[in-house]
Amino acid sequence: MKKYLLPTLIGFIIVVTACKKSGTQGEPGVVANAVTGKVTDSKGNPLANVEVTVENQMTGNHNTRTVLTSQNGTYKIELTSVGIFQASAYIKKNYNGVEYHMPLHPDNNELFNKEGAVRNFVWKLSGAMPDNTGFYGGTCELSPDIYIVPIEDFEKVEFTLTPVGPIIDGSNGTVIKINPVRVSSYFVIRDIPIGRYFATAAYGQGTNKISLQLKKRDSNDPYALSAIINFPGSISDPIAALSYKK
Repeated sequence: MKKYLLPTLIGFIIVVTACKKSGTQGEPGVVANAVTGKVTDSKGNPLANVEVTVENQMTGNHNTRTVLTSQNGTYKIELTSVGIFQASAYIKKNYNGVEYHMPLHPDNNELFNKEGAVRNFVWKLSGAMPDNTGFYGGTCELSPDIYIVPIEDFEKVEFTLTPVGPIIDGSNGTVIKINPVRVSSYFVIRDIPIGRYFATAAYGQGTNKISLQLKKRDSNDPYALSAIINFPGSISDPIAALSYKK
């Protein structure tokens, strides 16, 4: 019997070691009757005090539980009832005097049960949400002044957004040059990282290019060759709206 003891012991050690290494180092693994995970920014830095919610979607047993992430960005929520669950996370940020409640991106958006699950979240400033339900960035609408004929060849419109100071995550942001998409009689730019921007717009090509005059839509502001964009504190798809004229 002794000759089998050493291989058995070695096999036991290998199994235990493999179990310990099954998750990413420093991140929680699957725990029965619980959902665990870690919340980070786009650079992998942990985010503390982020709301993580588990919703039981089973008919007749619907309920939610919410916790805040720890200083190292981790969380754990006990699953105290039978059901089919989904996890979500939101970060609250005050930016230029406006409070934003922003959804975070899950690494896995599938439902789970009491066997447990790991759901990690990342704060993405842009990109598509799961199941194509929207974008993490904001939207800018550019509509014509009520006294002018709308521009038809919208592909000749170039919109430039220059960050004014840091954007919502504290980074510098980048200058955005883009041709907006036409929707009915106005133009739309989607998925802009939330920030404050100096906006300009030009129409035409080559020597025929002209600057459009802009102002905040439905305001008494005068038209000018530039406008400042601020996004409202909406939970989903905040929209900044401008009017234009030639």
